[in-house]
Amino acid sequence: MKNIFVVFSPGLGGNHVANMISTADGYLLRATAEQYANHTDENAHFDENYYNLDFSDTSLRVRAMHFSEFIGHTKKIQNIKNRQVLLLSLPRRASLAYRRYQDYHKNLMKIYLYEEQRLIYSQKVMERLTNETDFINLDTELVFSENINNFKDFIQNKMNIQLNTSECEQMHCTWFEKLKGK
Repeated sequence: MKNIFVVFSPGLGGNHVANMISTADGYLLRATAEQYANHTDENAHFDENYYNLDFSDTSLRVRAMHFSEFIGHTKKIQNIKNRQVLLLSLPRRASLAYRRYQDYHKNLMKIYLYEEQRLIYSQKVMERLTNETDFINLDTELVFSENINNFKDFIQNKMNIQLNTSECEQMHCTWFEKLKGK
């Protein structure tokens, strides 16, 4: 198992992805289905500092970070052994993920911003700016779907991580219903 860094543009469900991956045995758990059920916001943000910025703890973790956070902590991250970066792609236009992304950014979302974010959150740029070599790219459409079987299969097959299926399905159902309700 590896320490996972989920790197994503705001509004793409990166915290939700990290929360679900952390249900696998061996990882420090970020959130539970019960917390999701009691969470009033449409996002999946819980105790941010608990799982993001404590680099002294050697527990296996799944961290969710935006580009600037990841770049800003590159030296600390490089001290963490056995790590992998999961990059969330920007969604295709006219998809549910894209509509959520636009809504999240409201008036800030312009074609320029979208194209800039797509470049920044690419493996090519991340490789040039860091010394990271172990990347996995996740298509956000796998997350922005009512059924998460394809997401679970991707995590299992590409990352060799066995998620807690029942917990993830409950978490995702709660998150997705809030997303659809907007």
